[in-house]
Amino acid sequence: MAAKATVEVDVHSAKETAKKMRTDVGNIYALIKMGYLKPMRLGAQMISNIEINRFLSQYAGVVKGSLKM
Repeated sequence: MAAKATVEVDVHSAKETAKKMRTDVGNIYALIKMGYLKPMRLGAQMISNIEINRFLSQYAGVVKGSLKM
């Protein structure tokens, strides 16, 4: 039998995400509100490493102010 692969997902608060992305917490909440970051609701808004990496790979190099919905 093949062993099942396990995926460990680390989740971070908006404050921890801001620190990880080297930005302000207000920017994280703005990205959530605009739909660029999709948090999980685990009592509070928590953002997974997978979501952070998806955002960074998709928007790396995008000039500030050019993110619009």
